[in-house]
Amino acid sequence: LRWNQTASGSAQTIKRIRHQILGVRSFAGQTVQVTFYAKMGTGTDITVGATQYFGAGGGPSADVVVTAKTRTLLTSFSRHTVTLAIPSITGKTIGSTGDALFINFNLPLNATHDFYLANVSVYAGTAELPFKQPSVTESIVTFLKSVLPGLIIQTLYQQSGTADSTAVN
Repeated sequence: LRWNQTASGSAQTIKRIRHQILGVRSFAGQTVQVTFYAKMGTGTDITVGATQYFGAGGGPSADVVVTAKTRTLLTSFSRHTVTLAIPSITGKTIGSTGDALFINFNLPLNATHDFYLANVSVYAGTAELPFKQPSVTESIVTFLKSVLPGLIIQTLYQQSGTADSTAVN
């Protein structure tokens, strides 16, 4: 993945890339290792953290943000590892749709940069494991889990004869 920011912004408050893991229950109450390869045109700091998103509908709890850790990037690809403590979700309310755990790669604000990110992996525990490329089947299953509920609801709307074809995420 490449993000080439050619014009510096002004008054930016957030600039990030998010790696979504379906289901806020993922890794809840555990320590995780996030490994990735990255580089930036000029050696620059980024921060890596997480957000527990409890979804929408049904009065979900507010997001829980896991403190981000700083990593200095080089001008050539290098491997980085970040350890994050993902809080328990005990006592939290999960919404009816869209809950997830996000791994956040926070980029420099109000600056130009040429950022590259590759081979992101998230593992339970603190053991560093090698990157595992998902199989085609695993990729298709992940894709279907993220879009299928909306497609099913849209199809049901169409079959019922209603004009509303808004899909629920």
